[in-house]
Amino acid sequence: MNRLRLGIAGALAPGRSVHSATLRRAACLAIARLQAATAIDLVPVWADDEATAAGGSRAARQLLDAGVAAVVGHYASSAALAAIESYGKHGIPLFLPAATAAALTERPGVFRLCDNDEDYCRWFDRLVERPAGQDIGLFCDGSVHATSVTNQLRGLSQQYVPDRRSTHCVYIGSYANSLEFARGCRAFRPEVSHLYLCDDVMAPSAQRDFTGLVPQVVIGGFDVLPRTPDEQALAAACRALWQEEPGSYFFETVAAVEAAVHWCTKPAERELAREARPLRFARITLGHAPGQGQAA
Repeated sequence: MNRLRLGIAGALAPGRSVHSATLRRAACLAIARLQAATAIDLVPVWADDEATAAGGSRAARQLLDAGVAAVVGHYASSAALAAIESYGKHGIPLFLPAATAAALTERPGVFRLCDNDEDYCRWFDRLVERPAGQDIGLFCDGSVHATSVTNQLRGLSQQYVPDRRSTHCVYIGSYANSLEFARGCRAFRPEVSHLYLCDDVMAPSAQRDFTGLVPQVVIGGFDVLPRTPDEQALAAACRALWQEEPGSYFFETVAAVEAAVHWCTKPAERELAREARPLRFARITLGHAPGQGQAA
C-alpha cells in the first residue's frame, strides 16, 4: 500500500474561526472515502495556522518538516499568502478550498477549488441597493481577504467610500469583527438601515447574532446546498456523523483533498485549472425581528 502524507492547514482550535469544524469534518470525510476506495495509505498531518500570517508561516514550516507531499487548507487568505512562498521553494502544491484573495493563484503550484474575490465581488456588488443621493459606506478589518474584496468593490463603483454618514454600509471582515461593527451601528449609528456583510459571516449562528442590530442585514456568501448526487451523499454523511448540515466550503474542501491526492498519485493526469470558479454564491437577508431570516 502506498503511503501519502497530506498536510491539512487551517485555524483548528475550536472557536478560532466559524470554519474550524468544517475544515476538520470535510477533510476527515474525504480522507476516509479515499482510503476506502483506493490502495493509498493516506496520512493527514494537521497544522494550525490560527488564520493569521504568522500562523501560516509556522504551519508551512511544520508541514514541510513533516515531509508532506501536498497541502490542503489555509482558509484565511492572510495565512495562505504567508505560506505560499515556502511551499513553492520546496515544490509542494497547495490546494485552496476557501481562501479567495485573487492574487493567491498567481504563484505556480497553487490551485483554488472555491470562488475568487473577483467573481465574488461582481456578484456581491449586485446585492447592494443604491440609496438615492448618497454614497455607500465601505469598511473592512484590514485582513488580506477584506482588503482584496474592498479594493475589488471600489474598482466596480465610485459609490463605495469610507463615509460614516451613509444609511447603507458594507463591512468586510471576520465574523467577530463584523459583529462588533454591527453592534457599533446599533449603539452609535442608528441611521444605518442596511448592512451588507461578507462570506466570513455565513454561519448558522448569524441569524441569532445579527438579527435586530440593524433593520436589514444582508450576508453575501457561498452556497452550502448540495448540487450533485455526490454532494448529496456527502451532506447525508455529514448529518449522520455530526448531526449538522455542511458549512461553507465543506464541498470545496472535499474536492481539494481529492484533487491533492489525484495530483500526487497520478502525475500523468495533472490537468487541474488554477481556478475552479464554481460560482457558488448565496445570500441571507435578516430582518429586524427574530425569525425573519431569508435565504436566496
